[in-house]
Amino acid sequence: MAADRTTSPWRAAARGLAAEMSLFIVENPLDDTISVVEPSGRVLYTASSWGALAGFLRAREHLPRQCPDGVPLKTAGVLPDGSGFATASLPLPTDHWVYLDTGEPPGAYKAARALPDLYKQHALNVKLAARYAVRCATRSGKDADIDPDALVQAMIVGLFGYHNDIKETSK
Repeated sequence: MAADRTTSPWRAAARGLAAEMSLFIVENPLDDTISVVEPSGRVLYTASSWGALAGFLRAREHLPRQCPDGVPLKTAGVLPDGSGFATASLPLPTDHWVYLDTGEPPGAYKAARALPDLYKQHALNVKLAARYAVRCATRSGKDADIDPDALVQAMIVGLFGYHNDIKETSK
């Protein structure tokens, strides 16, 4: 197979595409693979044939560098099955609920204030759920960019558990 690999027509194509993108190609004779590597040393893709590697590079060459409305993509790539992915940080719409004035709190548990022990227990449960929600929405503090809708959904899960954990009751 090594002889096939050195004479493959895909080899020149893959090497040319990698050079145009300032990427390196590393051949590993121990496990008979070829990898595309960034100058930083991060491996982008590993293949067992030059054709697969050239296909990855061709697809990567055509990836957009920004969203249609001009928002830059944080990450974009091609997966081994040929499908692609991208992540971007999009601004919230100007009419999003997060921009509304705070006003009065909803006070769903105002009645609990009449019973101090119950109030303390509810407050503790809500506090734990809120912390869980913030951890979920920030990937345990790894992301500074918070999606407020994801935060709310994680808060609901933190308070009530996952929807599939709820037992339906018969009427």
